[in-house]
Amino acid sequence: MATVSLVSFIYNEEAEIDSWLAPLAPVVDEIVLVDCGSTDRTVERAYQYTKAIYRKPHVICGDQYKEFLAHQARGDWLLWLYPDERVGERMRTELRTLAATDKFDAYSIMRHEYRDGVRLLPHGTTGHPNYQNRLHRRGADIYYTELVHAELHGRYRHCPLPDEYWMEHRKANAEQEFDNWRTYVMLKMLVSYYRDTPIEPYKTYIDSYKKIIHDSEAKNLSGERLVHPAEEWWWIWPKYQHRARLTLAEFESEFGMAYTKFIQEHKLWDYAAAVAV
Repeated sequence: MATVSLVSFIYNEEAEIDSWLAPLAPVVDEIVLVDCGSTDRTVERAYQYTKAIYRKPHVICGDQYKEFLAHQARGDWLLWLYPDERVGERMRTELRTLAATDKFDAYSIMRHEYRDGVRLLPHGTTGHPNYQNRLHRRGADIYYTELVHAELHGRYRHCPLPDEYWMEHRKANAEQEFDNWRTYVMLKMLVSYYRDTPIEPYKTYIDSYKKIIHDSEAKNLSGERLVHPAEEWWWIWPKYQHRARLTLAEFESEFGMAYTKFIQEHKLWDYAAAVAV
């Protein structure tokens, strides 16, 4: 019989641990966690469900520990689920049946999004799908990016599950705003690190990240999207992580230069040249 490992990373999740892990512990063979330096009772609570908890430094995005988690897990299949997510009863009860197949290497699950307790419709429906690849065979030529819950990459046989196998993602609007800009900060960090690499699959990733940042900066310049200091000063982002977004006028007043000038002086690449290659 195929075995399943629940793998995830945690940070100050004391309030979520029990409602998250209690329903999953009976249907998986092991739980493997990375704690990113929690300062509350997260680890103490998690020890009730698993002793396989590894302490790692706090980083802006815990997905950087995905490869580490995948190597620590012993199960034939990996289930990626995070403390602010829940899976429905059918997914839990049929987890081992799904893992027993020889037909597929990965399953994606329709995720329902909630903000402050309100479901965001029609997002996460058949007409507007929001599939998340969260259950896959360990190995199987699968690898990960370092972004927030990014999709799987590699060569694998994939099956999108019917809507009855839903999962939920519940957050507050303020928490989602943090996730939005921390993803943007991570994009800039990765672009700075890999920059003009010709090596695949990193080149494909970086080209797509450049486009996301370019499009976001265009919205900043037009005033359509407010500027967040943590995004712009990504190399010292913790200094600004608790700040609100700024209008273009507020940005110029506080930092002594127009946003247009800032972009010109801090550009990490020539976007037009990058996409022309």
